[in-house]
Amino acid sequence: MRVEMTKLARAPTKRKQHWPKLRLTPTVWAKLVFWRDLGETEIAAFGVTDPDDPLLLIELHLVKQRADWLNVAMDDAALADYFDEQVDLGRQPSEFARVWLHTHPGDSAYPSGVDEATFERAFGNTEGAIMAIVAAGGQVYARRNAGGQAERLSIVVDFSEQFEASDQEKWFEEYEAKVERATEQVGSPWEDDAYDHAQYDRDYDWQREYEHQLDFDSPWPHPSPQQGAFKWW
Repeated sequence: MRVEMTKLARAPTKRKQHWPKLRLTPTVWAKLVFWRDLGETEIAAFGVTDPDDPLLLIELHLVKQRADWLNVAMDDAALADYFDEQVDLGRQPSEFARVWLHTHPGDSAYPSGVDEATFERAFGNTEGAIMAIVAAGGQVYARRNAGGQAERLSIVVDFSEQFEASDQEKWFEEYEAKVERATEQVGSPWEDDAYDHAQYDRDYDWQREYEHQLDFDSPWPHPSPQQGAFKWW
């Protein structure tokens, strides 16, 4: 008896999109996560990139700031001091003032409307400027200005780079010296912090694509809307 088999057509699969990688040395990643988890507020920091590789973060620096669960406000004098210190080290602004990282205490790493407005005000269409967010729940988000367009980035830890041992005591001292936990609302209250839902829908689609191409294992949570803000100069 001959049985004819019919080959079933395979359901189409979504083609993976490979974004450029924002690479963090293990030390930078460990320091960022350590600071993120120390308190229940947002924190903001500057990433310093390798002079020969604008997508490799080799250092992470806090600037004196007041922070609450939704907002961060940097001290203007401390910000100027940070710029002076980096220039004295022979660095260019493109190395130390182009990558803005901040944390969200909840699950979502999506930028809020205030995040978007801050990035636009501080960087505009500055070529190569990067906004990166790491949420307490594990979700990450990053993008850069490239050729007048917003280009999504993956965030990866690059273990092929040289890295120093962790120094949590020193990191804690830096956090305590530079992050003031605000006793009252910093910036706009939740109800006045308008969230761009159209942007959230776009980011949700991007995140679904991202879940198919993770560069290292992590229990990424499902996306959920969250407010967040960062007050810069």
